[in-house]
Amino acid sequence: YYSDQSTSIFNDNLDKPINAYPNPAREYIIFDLNDISESANVEIYDISGREILNHNVFNNSNISIRNLSKGLYIYMLRINGITYKGKFLKE
Repeated sequence: YYSDQSTSIFNDNLDKPINAYPNPAREYIIFDLNDISESANVEIYDISGREILNHNVFNNSNISIRNLSKGLYIYMLRINGITYKGKFLKE
């Protein structure tokens, strides 16, 4: 039996992708929510899966990452029960 229904909790096929920039980043990361009017919750994890930061963001709001060590980080952004994910590099 084949079904094209996804059972993933992540939304990888976005009509309006969420952008995080600059990438690589040094002092802050900006989340462009593409004119989504609701606030979003963003969680940032290190590469080992530990939650490092947890913030509520609005369109084009930035989060300071000055205190993070250099390396690769994963973010999960939750808006209206939908989870978006991505990565960024801290220089």
